[in-house]
Amino acid sequence: MSNKDKVDEMNEAIKSTPEYNQGKRLMEEYKSEGEKYHKEESDWALTTADEHNKEWLDDGIHMHNKDRAKKFLNSLRGHLIVSQALTYGIKHLRALEDRENKYPKDGEHAEPSNRSDMEYLKEHLFPLYDVFNAA
Repeated sequence: MSNKDKVDEMNEAIKSTPEYNQGKRLMEEYKSEGEKYHKEESDWALTTADEHNKEWLDDGIHMHNKDRAKKFLNSLRGHLIVSQALTYGIKHLRALEDRENKYPKDGEHAEPSNRSDMEYLKEHLFPLYDVFNAA
């Protein structure tokens, strides 16, 4: 299976999740009320994510930050960012488990159950970072 096929398969899997569909329904509701919340583009305080992900933003529709964050999470880039964060978190927690003193009096403790839960989430919901790195 080519990397493009893997990415296409991942996109379809993401689109089939209840969270993605819920985000899509929320956006349709906002679009139907869009004129009430219209703002000039110059009034928006764009975040770094907004600047790089304009394709999933409706610049003319006012959304609360929580709704925008949910929409971003349900986007392909949102899944990639969460997958990357889980990858780095897993790596860091595994390093804490591999050191001689796993539970020092001061400092970070090893968290095997947290690492295990992160691995589960990454494997079943957010594997995208590994797909892109395998290319």
